Amino acid sequence: MFAEADSHSLMHLERLRSTLDSVLTRRAPTAPASTLRAVAAALTFAAGLQAGPAAALSLNDSTGPSNDVLRAKVGGSVASDSNLFRASRSATQQSDTISSGYVGLSINKPYALQTFQLDVTQTAYRYAKSTALNYNGQDYRGAWLWQLTPRLTGTLSTSQQQTLVPFDQTAGGAGNGQRNLRISSNRAFSLDGWAFGGWHVLLSASQSDQKSDQAVLLQPNFQSNVYEAGIRYAAASGNSVKFVRRSTNGSYLNLAANAALPTSLTNGFRQSDLEIEGSVILNEKSSLTARLTQLSRTNTVLSQDDFSGRAGNLSYNWKATGKLSLTASVNRALTPLLIQSSSFIATDTWSLAPAWQLTPKTSAYARLSRTDFGFRGTGDTPAPGPVRKDIIRSAEIGLSWAPSRGSTVSASLQRQSRESNIPLSDFQDTLATFRASVLF
Repeated sequence: MFAEADSHSLMHLERLRSTLDSVLTRRAPTAPASTLRAVAAALTFAAGLQAGPAAALSLNDSTGPSNDVLRAKVGGSVASDSNLFRASRSATQQSDTISSGYVGLSINKPYALQTFQLDVTQTAYRYAKSTALNYNGQDYRGAWLWQLTPRLTGTLSTSQQQTLVPFDQTAGGAGNGQRNLRISSNRAFSLDGWAFGGWHVLLSASQSDQKSDQAVLLQPNFQSNVYEAGIRYAAASGNSVKFVRRSTNGSYLNLAANAALPTSLTNGFRQSDLEIEGSVILNEKSSLTARLTQLSRTNTVLSQDDFSGRAGNLSYNWKATGKLSLTASVNRALTPLLIQSSSFIATDTWSLAPAWQLTPKTSAYARLSRTDFGFRGTGDTPAPGPVRKDIIRSAEIGLSWAPSRGSTVSASLQRQSRESNIPLSDFQDTLATFRASVLF
């Protein structure tokens, strides 16, 4: 399917494979310095390859990255976290330095009316102090962008992502210091049929599952099947509106972690969503996108955890000048959970994010946000005291530099705090991160 790469490119790929083997070992290194040396070696190698005469791993005669069939990527990051386990201000807090290194390959191959895509990334995460948290993650996404006729198109895809469960989602709100690896996977099929004018008929089906080493009641493990049907109208002006009816059938996993439930219980659920989504170009400098969802969720066994409500998003994008842009958004989400006193969380987020293009190669951004968490529903047992409410405030700034095509160096600083009416559920955290990556 692909043209044969020259021997110089193949030699570099072999060196890349060797670097992957050294960085992504199955056992954690005895000291974090070994990880940093491996990341530095990978980046140095990638930078040298980027600058060399055979830097582009394109297997065709393309002149830009959008036409490259095969591309490789390598990168790494170092982050300093002042409160790794999100412990309360009144509790002992532990800082740590987390280093990571990754390598990956991506394929984007058009063939007649079809396009085949594959992206695979292997990442090693290493903690300087909490070495028991070290892990190697493998993420991938494969997709077939199919097209039978110009009027009938769609996508068939599969994906997987491996991450640690955030410590503010584990028991007690501040984490138990144990590694809890979460694997999320998805398989999906979609169809877009262009009927006439700007009208399209939409159909899709997907299967998702989320599994973790330990049960997490704030975001329970699950398996689900989702079916969607809808219509979309796209005007010549660029404005669009979409109506979707969504049906979800699934089941929770690892419910035995809730001591109030029978250990043999597996609970199924159904969710029905009716959604409208649209985007409007207000003028040459601003646009507006909006989504409103009416949802209803029922459980086959745990009927006390049933809930319904409205969710949505409103986002305003303003390009003030050729170098300055601003995005303001408000979002509401309803998320199921399985704890004694609540059945779902209503999450309201307000955010403001300016971005500056300082030079053709340098950009900066900032983001301010506030998120209110309201624990709703009665759950298994109504709370004897006040219903839990949390507020998370976050401020972040970042700077990015692209010295050459495909290479990026960036740094960011984030300050985050949580207030809660539940004792020992508050925290403060500062996270500083440096990243470097090369795509060639």
